[in-house]
Amino acid sequence: MLQTVFQLENNEVLVTDGKNTYIDTKENFLKDYPSFGSFSNDLVIYNQTLKVYVTDDKINDYTAQPNLDTCIDSVQSIIDAQKKRNTDTTDTSTNPTST
Repeated sequence: MLQTVFQLENNEVLVTDGKNTYIDTKENFLKDYPSFGSFSNDLVIYNQTLKVYVTDDKINDYTAQPNLDTCIDSVQSIIDAQKKRNTDTTDTSTNPTST
């Protein structure tokens, strides 16, 4: 079963649309997807497939979360931003500009 999930746990973000998966730190996620804004919880588990929505220590009634839904729908562009960020970092460290 393919699952669509947004998860923030232990300062790590996982986003998957069932085919593509993004995993990185919360800090890097906010760089890769700046339109997300900020987090008000330390733990978020949002699973569209299983209809589960947990924040911190509370199991919430499942309702669509537009911000998380958009993030899941945008997972490929977030992965692309991550790859670009990692490439830019590699290029800078292997080819530093002379001053």
